[in-house]
Amino acid sequence: MVAADNAKGSPYANNFYAAWTDFSVGNGEVLFNRSTDEGKTFSSPIILRTKIAGFGQGTNVQTGPDGEVYVCWADHKVLEYPYQADGLGFASSTDGGVSFKSYRVVFNYDGIRTFSDDPTFNFTRVADFPAMAVDKSTGAHRGRIYVTYPTKENHMGKAIVQVRYSDNEGQNWSPPKTVSIPKGKQNFFPWITVDDATGDVWVTYNTFDESKKYATNTYVAYSSDGGATWENQKVSDVSHITAPINDDFFALGYAGDYIGITAYGGKAYPIWHDDRNGTWQAYCSPVSSSSMVQKAGDDQQLSNATIKGTDRKIAVSPNPVHNFLQLQVFNEQANTVQLISERGGVVKQWNSVTSKGLDVADIPAGIYILKITGKENKVYTQKIIKD
Repeated sequence: MVAADNAKGSPYANNFYAAWTDFSVGNGEVLFNRSTDEGKTFSSPIILRTKIAGFGQGTNVQTGPDGEVYVCWADHKVLEYPYQADGLGFASSTDGGVSFKSYRVVFNYDGIRTFSDDPTFNFTRVADFPAMAVDKSTGAHRGRIYVTYPTKENHMGKAIVQVRYSDNEGQNWSPPKTVSIPKGKQNFFPWITVDDATGDVWVTYNTFDESKKYATNTYVAYSSDGGATWENQKVSDVSHITAPINDDFFALGYAGDYIGITAYGGKAYPIWHDDRNGTWQAYCSPVSSSSMVQKAGDDQQLSNATIKGTDRKIAVSPNPVHNFLQLQVFNEQANTVQLISERGGVVKQWNSVTSKGLDVADIPAGIYILKITGKENKVYTQKIIKD
């Protein structure tokens, strides 16, 4: 896996990083190196996961808003078939990848890896690798690290997709949040991204969601509140049957190891592969954050717009908004209310606000952050879409 530091304010902007597993070193050690000249030359590899029992696989490398470098992987206590993950290995650097803090297994999860002798995924080889993304927006969760991974429900059940996050460079992690649909019989191949403009989090994954055995659709899960709540939407227009691509030309059971997603400016682009026309090809189905908000229905609009984690002290609706944004205050005092643009500038400000309508008719269409400062300078934020 590779990544480039694309944060303009980073002291290590344009550094290029690579992380991988080398199975010729120990049982399979996680290595890392970097380039500071656009890939012309690379540093000597350094070992992140030391030569101890077990191995690491499925590396993922990402950068933070201030030049941080994070590497994670599926960590294994022993080298034992079918090589299902035991937890998330993680290492971090604050000096542009010159050195790293000693790696740790930061949380455990029950991997789902299968091979061509297992009928769970129609005798398909399915990985249980993690995917990682970092919030580099100017929103309330700037710097937050998100990780998604497939795991067994209740340690032994079906495959589900979960997300955890860290606000302190990977030292501590949130409890897991299941983001895959409840009706999915098996959920796999998750990938995650954060919209650098809005801070929205997107996860894509495959799921068996139909009565026909092994029939597979691709979904996206979306969060506008830092991973507290999630909405799901199917993005594949037809289902396909998960199966090995070609056992004569690839590894037995091989059907790829990943699908993917990227996002910017309120739009996400999930990509996956299926054989709907008899040939395995790649497909993309763009989806917008406004469509995810509208999908919840007008009858739940206020609930979806409620600022989470505040015991309903403050709520806003409608969202998306056209002319007037209704602000409701419950046992709180809104000393200042600011509408902040994607670039971080204050577009509009209201002082000493009670429950009332906020006029946003003169604000250009786009995505904004509503920032409310309450008693004792407690801050509440909510993403707002102006149509």
